[in-house]
Amino acid sequence: MRRRRAVAVAALAGLVVALAGCPLRNPFKRKPPGPEIPPGTLTLTVDGRTTELKVESLAVFLVEEEDRYPEIFEMAGTQCALVGAFPLDLHVGYEADFQRMVNRAIEISESGGDPREPKVSYVTLPDRGQVRVVGTLVVEWVEPGEVAYREVRGRVELRAVGQSLDIRGSFRVKTNTWG
Repeated sequence: MRRRRAVAVAALAGLVVALAGCPLRNPFKRKPPGPEIPPGTLTLTVDGRTTELKVESLAVFLVEEEDRYPEIFEMAGTQCALVGAFPLDLHVGYEADFQRMVNRAIEISESGGDPREPKVSYVTLPDRGQVRVVGTLVVEWVEPGEVAYREVRGRVELRAVGQSLDIRGSFRVKTNTWG
C-alpha cells in the first residue's frame, strides 16, 4: 500500500513539474514539423533537385463581412508569389488567429493577392525560369504566443500551369495582416 502511494505521489509530482515548465526541457512544447529550413524560405523539390527561394511574408488581407467575403493571401518574395483566397469558413480575423489555418488545405490560385496590386502565382526554378503555378498550401505549425508577426511553417503542393510538372515543398515564413 505504501509503495503504491509513493509511486502515485512521485508521478503526481512529476506531472506538476512538467506542467509548470521544467527549466531543463518542457516535454509538452510542440516542435515544428518537418525538416529545419532557414526563416523566410520556401524550399521546393522538382525532379529530385531542391531549390530554396526567399519569401518575405505570408500576408493576409482581412475583410469586414466575414460571412460574405473570403480573406485573401499572398506569400511573396523576389523569386516567387503564391496567392489565393481562404475558404469562406476560414478567417484569421483581426485577432490574427493563424492557428485556425493549421491542417487546412488552402487553394493557391493562378492570380490574386492584394487587390491594389494583383499578382500571378509563380516560382522561379533553375533551368526553367519563372513557372506559373496553382496548388495547395497547408500550415502545419504556428509560433506560440501573442506576437505580432508570428512564424508559420508548412508545406505546398504545386502544379505548373500548362506543363506536366509537379512541385512539392515546405515553407517557414512570418505572417502579417492587412485590413
